[in-house]
Amino acid sequence: MSRIITKKELEEHDENHKDQWIAVDGKVYTITEYKHEHPGGEDILLEHAGADASEAFENVGHSKDARNKLKSLLVGELEGYKSSGAKDEVSSSTTTSASSGSSVMPIIVGLVAVVIAAGVYFTKIAQ
Repeated sequence: MSRIITKKELEEHDENHKDQWIAVDGKVYTITEYKHEHPGGEDILLEHAGADASEAFENVGHSKDARNKLKSLLVGELEGYKSSGAKDEVSSSTTTSASSGSSVMPIIVGLVAVVIAAGVYFTKIAQ
């Protein structure tokens, strides 16, 4: 069973504490040792130390490797956190749509270009 961390305990582990923590999606992680290795720099981690960094973490669009790294930094779970399964479903469906859409876009642009070129060609012939 995972350790339960209160919000007050999380807040105590801010940038001034010897052991800094952040919360992401209801899980609390230590950033003390990792902050020096963080590709985005340690300042951004320290800015969120002692607080819920879920929104900032998601907004950056971290890689699968970054998400896997979190597992090794886990301290415990944030007390009273309610997980939203719908959020996870939305995130994955949005990612799928975005990746599918990006592969279709060149085809659509190509077809539009062909239609415009054909329109110009047949307009010139008709004159």
